[in-house]
Amino acid sequence: MSARTVPDAEDDPRERMMIRIGVGIGIVSVLSALVVGLLGPWAAALVIVLFAPLGLGVAVFGVLILHMAYLDWYLPRYGITVEVERVEVSSHSGSAVYAWTDPHGRTRGISGKVTTETAPLAYHPSDADKFTLCTSPRKVAGDMFLGLVVLLVGLGILAGVAFVTRLTFVA
Repeated sequence: MSARTVPDAEDDPRERMMIRIGVGIGIVSVLSALVVGLLGPWAAALVIVLFAPLGLGVAVFGVLILHMAYLDWYLPRYGITVEVERVEVSSHSGSAVYAWTDPHGRTRGISGKVTTETAPLAYHPSDADKFTLCTSPRKVAGDMFLGLVVLLVGLGILAGVAFVTRLTFVA
């Protein structure tokens, strides 16, 4: 299940977080390339500018997948579980949109592959912005594995950048 809020306002905290992550990755990459370019060969700075954002982006994406999988595991066990009602079904993707009302009275929506009339949804008791459709433990384990693989690929790219940069300083 993918958990997403149906946008009811232009000020979406998840979107702001993604923008902050992107800007942070860009700033770190440019600053590190600038330092390496000033202290060493320009080829090392070029490698950093081209591949460090890719490695950082992939690693951050892996962390986000792991965080979503953690919420899929945590919320059904320690959160509040409610039944949500299906309000819409997409004919081409097979996903359904479910609506529910949070403790503050706001109507929210969440999409998922479940096609039943109702589905279990779990949310955090003190933060209703953290919610997910309840899924099987096998899917949560698969998401955890995927998140770890993506994280390791991103860290591998960063290790390659560090190795190439070190080689250019040694040579």
